Amino acid sequence: MPNTPNIAACRRSVLSCVRCRKRKSKCDRRLPACSQCVAVGAECRGFNSARGAAIPRSIVHHLENEIASLELKLAELGCDEFEIQEEIDHNEPSNTNPPVLATAAVIDEPPQISSLEAEIREQCVAVEHARSSPALNTALHHRRTSSTRDATKERVIASAEIQSMINATLPVGPSLTDVVRRVRMGLTPSLVLSPEAKEQAQSKTPAQNRNSEPEVDMSILASLPSHVVHTLVKKYVQRMLPVQPFLYEPTIWEQLDRVLLKIPRAEGRETCPQTVRLDYDFLVIYLILSVSTTLGSAKVGQGARCMAFSEALFKEGIRHLSQNAAYPSDMAWIQVTLLILQYASINPKLGNVWILSGFAMRNCLELGLHREVSESMGLDPLTIDLRRRIFWAAYCMDRSICAALQRPLSIPDPAIDTSVMSVLEDRCITSHGLDHQGQATKKLAIRWIEYRRVQSTIIEVHFQGRQLDPQQTWQEWLAITERRLWEWYHSDLPHDGWTEFALMHGLVMLHRPSSRVPLPSSTSMSTAFEAACSSAKSCRGQILSGYFPQPWLAAHHTFEMALVVLFCLRHNFEAIALQFSPNEIFEMTKLFTSNLLTISSQGWTEVLEYAAIYERLLGPLLDAIFTRSRPVSTAHTQEQEAELARLLYPSPAHPQELRFVDIGDAGSPEDLFSFDARIFDWDDDLLANGAASFPSLAS
Repeated sequence: MPNTPNIAACRRSVLSCVRCRKRKSKCDRRLPACSQCVAVGAECRGFNSARGAAIPRSIVHHLENEIASLELKLAELGCDEFEIQEEIDHNEPSNTNPPVLATAAVIDEPPQISSLEAEIREQCVAVEHARSSPALNTALHHRRTSSTRDATKERVIASAEIQSMINATLPVGPSLTDVVRRVRMGLTPSLVLSPEAKEQAQSKTPAQNRNSEPEVDMSILASLPSHVVHTLVKKYVQRMLPVQPFLYEPTIWEQLDRVLLKIPRAEGRETCPQTVRLDYDFLVIYLILSVSTTLGSAKVGQGARCMAFSEALFKEGIRHLSQNAAYPSDMAWIQVTLLILQYASINPKLGNVWILSGFAMRNCLELGLHREVSESMGLDPLTIDLRRRIFWAAYCMDRSICAALQRPLSIPDPAIDTSVMSVLEDRCITSHGLDHQGQATKKLAIRWIEYRRVQSTIIEVHFQGRQLDPQQTWQEWLAITERRLWEWYHSDLPHDGWTEFALMHGLVMLHRPSSRVPLPSSTSMSTAFEAACSSAKSCRGQILSGYFPQPWLAAHHTFEMALVVLFCLRHNFEAIALQFSPNEIFEMTKLFTSNLLTISSQGWTEVLEYAAIYERLLGPLLDAIFTRSRPVSTAHTQEQEAELARLLYPSPAHPQELRFVDIGDAGSPEDLFSFDARIFDWDDDLLANGAASFPSLAS
């Protein structure tokens, strides 16, 4: 047998008893409880050295039995461990830091047992590969006849026991559909499955036997004139595709044409049907319209009405997200996920941003989009470019969300070797090749990829223990990384409204306290304080009048940098006082409260709680600054210091349950959901503003 990892050996660290470990006594490691814990009637918990977590040994025992059962099933298939592992390695990316799967973020699921569940998931994948993988089937063909093998595999896979194991470890229901149904949203959201989704997941009826062509309502879309729909799609193409180009523009227009042909028009009749069968084209166009309706709405003072109408469009269109609808390809599924994620960053109450990002990255890794394809695959230039575009769009979203939540990155940068996409406009990229005579419309996307790469480095070094070059000191690394940020900012690539904010946030992340550097130098804390206050000023402009609203990211980053400001005032006030007067410090620090209150007034009322937390921790510091009754370094009580430390390094889930306010609370439904397309000056919005942000589009 080749030298392959043994599952039991990998779990030895989990089986050490925490109680015996603390008492420094030898544990007999019996399952489900060791002898010493049984003797005293205490719960026996195993210690996972990799995660530093205590896990009930009864759970370990149960999961080990599940794994053992799967191993027996694999043995019945005649597959040895080496062949299965070789096939898995061939189909899945190598990653020294395991990717954070969205399926591990289900509410009420103990995060400590996710590593063992991952082993079960891996065995389930191995069973699926044993059934469906052509490469593995070819290798096994020489060991037994095809008829015997197929019969055995089908019998094992179809058995209720194997199906129940797979259902116990894989997402419940149709995965992405559940994510946008009912979610518990907040600064650290978690997924909650609706009762309908659970019933659908428990149904044993095969998908192909269900009603494959149900009809769904389309009254809101049918009420929009065709030219308004066309203009909103054009607005998305001109303003969003250059930033996140995971869609192919000619395909969008083809989908729009097919959708408009299927929309019933009265044409003199009193009534006409307002329903349509499930359709992938409708799903894409609905999602594009949902995003486009919100763009620039703050500039015309109609943010609430546009958001309400956008929400109505999204709710109507998301009904086309179904297992029964046909999708052109696996990449089309990722594109839909990214579209929903794009909208969720604007309106977080209708989509779980963290889990959607996990779905997108997991699917990218499963399709190998992070690896450059070889010429032997014979893919045309358009497909190759689209693979790159989808991956880098998912990569940028993953990095921004992981930075906001301080979560592990889904895939480390060294594991990525795919090239960046072409900067040419889409009409120049065809299945026949590239026409280099076109305009470079995707420079802004390239710019953000470069920023996310720098951000990845900062996250890995500060929070994931990445080692520096042996010949490089910490101060040298800080100087080099800060220079990279400034070079990115001053490059000749185009800017957008969030560029300055991104620079300042990058500087805060670089110089802030972290698990690696709990107390940065005085210079670093001064830099972090000034950058955080500058970012608050830049963020306020985007919150009030920015073109592309991103309240989810704005709320997370505002609260994070507000906490950094508190830390810097607490530990570095003497140096900060040399640069800023007490009056300036007051105005700079109060800007964070204003930003949180503004985000709250736009519908996310739970952010008020975080504004209250910030004000409660800021008050004693300002009192010490103005009255000089005591040193600022001693202004906080021990409880406040502990609270600030806990908030600076958030756990995977906050105890608070954050929800959006019901849209009906903001005003009468008639006022919010009535949408008048005349509130936009289409020519000014698409031409003047578009030319200002993207000069290459003006010609």
